[in-house]
Amino acid sequence: MKTMKKQLKIFVCLIILSLLVNNIVNARDLDGDGVEDNVNCEIQITKNQFSQNNPAISGNIIVWQDIRNNVRWDIYSYDLLTGQEKQITNNPSDQYSPAISGNTIVWVDSRNYMESINGRENQDEDIYSYNLLTGEEKRITSIRSKK
Repeated sequence: MKTMKKQLKIFVCLIILSLLVNNIVNARDLDGDGVEDNVNCEIQITKNQFSQNNPAISGNIIVWQDIRNNVRWDIYSYDLLTGQEKQITNNPSDQYSPAISGNTIVWVDSRNYMESINGRENQDEDIYSYNLLTGEEKRITSIRSKK
């Protein structure tokens, strides 16, 4: 029952936000009765005690970086319509600074990062992508540099 109420609240908030974006209703008078309405569309997405940072949203999908394992940053997503959270990355190194457009999530990934020792070549952090429809993860950049 609690999940149903949360989904209904999310649905109502999405409709209101859609109407506001399309300028169909006034931001202060949502029902058109001439009286300013007070609508709270704040919804807590994460309940973990550790840090969640850098949220981004596209459509009904929110992405963020999360250090819930208190060891490394991973990328997570949350679907506002279904209420489903999904861990996008699960690598022993850090993944951070997510962005999303449509069904594609991108982030900075340090899985191939090696520090330079005595001027030897190293690999910088890369950009990776994840397709929400296919579940395919792909490395976008692979530039080796000297530091």
